[in-house]
Amino acid sequence: MPATAEFSARLATAGAAFGQAGVAAVFCVHGTFSGNDALGLFTELGRFLPVLSKSLSRLGKRTVDFIAGETGNYTPEYVATMQAGLSAGAGRTIPVQRFNWSSQNNHIGRADGAVRLIEELARLATEIPDEAWQAEVTPRVVLWGHCRQCVFSVDQLVRS
Repeated sequence: MPATAEFSARLATAGAAFGQAGVAAVFCVHGTFSGNDALGLFTELGRFLPVLSKSLSRLGKRTVDFIAGETGNYTPEYVATMQAGLSAGAGRTIPVQRFNWSSQNNHIGRADGAVRLIEELARLATEIPDEAWQAEVTPRVVLWGHCRQCVFSVDQLVRS
């Protein structure tokens, strides 16, 4: 239960481990059909009315968050709780953010989401101070998916 002292203690313990591992950020990535355009309708609308498409996409995601809650999804409340708990254990802020992609169940939708995620990781890499790259522990990012998680070094993707 997220509202218990035991939950907070466990999350802080994970935060301490994340802090020692050099985790620079956590991206919560929702599953298929939990995004802002599962059917691709807003993407098509974006060709003709980009402003309307973006507004409808945001409304669509809020609707999914309301209906699905945590099922294959990450709500803003979940992300805020996770950030507060991990940061408390790490003794520093570990940013936790949602990464939203269309959630279309096709190759193009997933490829578009992957490219957008790489862009976010590249942006994050530029924000990490140079001295962090010289530290004993290389900055890392945790991709927290609804099924599993994957930990890797940011520099493996965007720095050479």
